[in-house]
Order: sequence, then C-alpha cells, then structure tokens
Amino acid sequence: MYDILGVPQIAERDEIITAYRRMAKLYHPDYAGDEGREMFEDVQRAYKCLSDEKQRRKYDAIRKILGEVGERLFEQSNGGFSSSASASFFYGHYMNGSISPSSIINLRRP
Repeated sequence: MYDILGVPQIAERDEIITAYRRMAKLYHPDYAGDEGREMFEDVQRAYKCLSDEKQRRKYDAIRKILGEVGERLFEQSNGGFSSSASASFFYGHYMNGSISPSSIINLRRP
C-alpha cells in the first residue's frame, strides 16, 4: 500500500493525502484512459487503508506478524487488489476481531 502511493511507512497523514491526490490525478480514467483504471483503483484502495488510522494499524500489524505473506493476504482481500475467498475470509475475520494476533502467529507454525 505504501509503495503504491510512494510514501514511507512512517508517512504522516498530510503526506499520504498529498501522495493520493498526485497519484489519483495521474491515473484517473479521465486523464489516463482505461489503461489507468486498474492503477487508479489500487491508489484508491491504498488511500482508503492508509488514511484510516485504525485500518492502517491493522494493516501494519498484519505486515509485521506475517511479513510479505501478510501484505499479500491483505492486498488480496476486499481491502486489497483482487478477490480471493481464503484471503477475504482471513481479512474479514481479522478486521472484525474474531481472529487475534496470537492465532495468526499459530497459523505460521507447522
């Protein structure tokens, strides 16, 4: 999400807003045509996640606990880039609190 907007993980809210506006204008279908539509949607999803402090903390926690795998799960969920039944299930349960960080850690164990 951070790389889509081109901001560091420590970016302040104002930086995220500025980056979003810049990227949204660059990829908006009115300017970039249909070729920019997918990236525009990615930019919107990234902004939606990173501009909401609660969702951003959860996104960062998933990335911290599961690393790259967690980031991909988040991105594949309904808060991400494509639909995946298992990722959506995981994401939905984590975001509503029915899966705890400790249970996520246990998923990594053989």
